[in-house]
Parts: sequence; C-alpha cells; structure tokens
Amino acid sequence: SVQGGRLVTNGGTSVCFDAVRDTVQRVIVAVTDSCGKTAADTLVATIRMNKPPVVILFSQLTRDLCAPGRIGVPILIDDDNLASIVTNGEYDSVSHQLRIYADTSGLYRLVITATDSCGASVTRTCDVTVHINNAPIITAMRDTTVYLCSPQYICLPTSINDPDGELLTITVNQGKYENGAVCFAPYDSGLYQIIVTVTDKCGVQAVDTANVHVRTDQGLSLICPNDTTI
Repeated sequence: SVQGGRLVTNGGTSVCFDAVRDTVQRVIVAVTDSCGKTAADTLVATIRMNKPPVVILFSQLTRDLCAPGRIGVPILIDDDNLASIVTNGEYDSVSHQLRIYADTSGLYRLVITATDSCGASVTRTCDVTVHINNAPIITAMRDTTVYLCSPQYICLPTSINDPDGELLTITVNQGKYENGAVCFAPYDSGLYQIIVTVTDKCGVQAVDTANVHVRTDQGLSLICPNDTTI
C-alpha cells in the first residue's frame, strides 16, 4: 500500500506523486507478504516549484554628468538557478550595477533579460535621461577707451549665463560684478585689464578679458618760466 502517492509499473516499480506547488510531501510504502510479515518505509520530499527570476530595476532615472562617461543604474537579480543574462549594457554582479557609456545628452534605454535553467525569463527596461554639463558663457566684454574728468566708477555691460541653468561663481580681478555689469573705479589714467572668471558646479570655467584705456586730466601740472626782466 502507498500513502501520499501511487505505484507505477513501467519496466520497474516506482512510487509517484503529483507536485503542483511548494510543499513537503510524505510518502509511506508498506509491503505485506503471504505470511503476514510487513515492511514499511517513509519518504519525505521537499518540493520547490521553479519561479521566474526576480529582476528589480528602476523604469526611469535621470543622471547628470560633468563630462561624457559611464552611468550606473542599481539592479537586483535573484534566482537560485540563473542560467544567463543578456543586456545591451554591462551587468556587474558584484556591485549590482547595470552600466552604459553616455557620450551625449539624451535618452538611453537599458534592457536586460534574465533566464533560468528551466527556461523561465524576465525582461526589464530602464530609460535613463542623461544631461552632460555645458560650459558657462560670457559675452559683451569689450575693450574700450574712457575719458574721465574726475574719478568715478566705470561699468562694463557683461552677459553671463549657464546653459544648464545652474548657479555660477563669479570673480573679478578688479571691482565687482553686479546687475549685469562689471564696475570698477580707476584713480588715474592708464590701461586697466578687467578679467572675469565664471565657474560652474563641475569646475568648468569661462574667462573673458576687457582692456579699458582711461584718459584723465589728473596728474597734469603747468610749468611756467621764472620771472625775468628784459
């Protein structure tokens, strides 16, 4: 007699049972001979049904880069009998990263398929929007000549902007930048070199220079001859 299963004779005798879910199946086989003697044996079978691989991956991400380079997306793959992984990027099982090289700003689609030894497979896709930093821009710094009757501020209109809309650090070697202009106060005639340096969050700089020639009456003195009698 068989409890928890059935006898199948097909070139031999086997004990079979149906496995339809994860379970622990106990099968008891008892045999009695013509003399009434009995022998029994018990089989405990732990059944684990195959499940497709588990792949956890963001469906959408945004990455900011200071320069072209590799982007990494976190990924988790879990399967006891994983057979293969196919992707258009690079899968690193140690760091659990899916990587791809981004050379320009734009949309990059990462696709990965994990297949186990039973042929069950799962495909996941992640759309990564990549923005690569652009250098800041300085325009309208022009060389100029100015005539001053007395010391006063000279302001040079200066347009500074960042294509990425980020905050910028602005430094001037003389004077200060304010309200779209670089202003400084020369106290004598001569050549003044105004240098504006703009730095963005990635450390990329834009530098512009304006040469300002200042002319003034300051410093002039009259030289008269000594008194004389003729």
